[in-house]
Amino acid sequence: LVPVIANHDSSMYKGVENIRENLYLQLIKPVKWLDMIHYLMNQGSMKAIEMGPKEVLKYLLQAINPAISTFNYEREKDILNTKNSFTLQESDYEEVISGCLTVVVSTKNYNTDLSDYQKKVVLPFQKVQSQLEEKINSGYSVEKSDVEEAIQMMKTALTEKQIKEREQKRYLQRVLQCKSF
Repeated sequence: LVPVIANHDSSMYKGVENIRENLYLQLIKPVKWLDMIHYLMNQGSMKAIEMGPKEVLKYLLQAINPAISTFNYEREKDILNTKNSFTLQESDYEEVISGCLTVVVSTKNYNTDLSDYQKKVVLPFQKVQSQLEEKINSGYSVEKSDVEEAIQMMKTALTEKQIKEREQKRYLQRVLQCKSF
């Protein structure tokens, strides 16, 4: 699911039923670039794809927030680079697992059942942590299955800590660096 933002009022498309109206309004109303960019930044977006033949968005984003990465879809090599930057690579695996561990450790626990917490949070956390340390110390590569286990451990831990689902999704996006896995 790719979010689509209407450029005439900087709001998310609410559904398929609004496409016709939004497209019409986008043709007759001015584009609210600054509002759209601020909206995206507030949502945690740090990447953008330039779909047009020029680099208008790239220069605008660099002026507002140079930390936002802009990718192009103009040439075939640009498409491959863009795809790779939005897909989790093997070189990201160790950082993702470390991120999962960090999120679990640094997130407040609202669960009052200590035995449940021990069984569903502490023990799985320790397992993932020791597996990562073992792989690093022995020189073995972190594998996709290790990342999957760490992500599942983080999701379970956040649920057990009674963290709201919206916040859990935000943590997951941050850990995955807004990349698909």
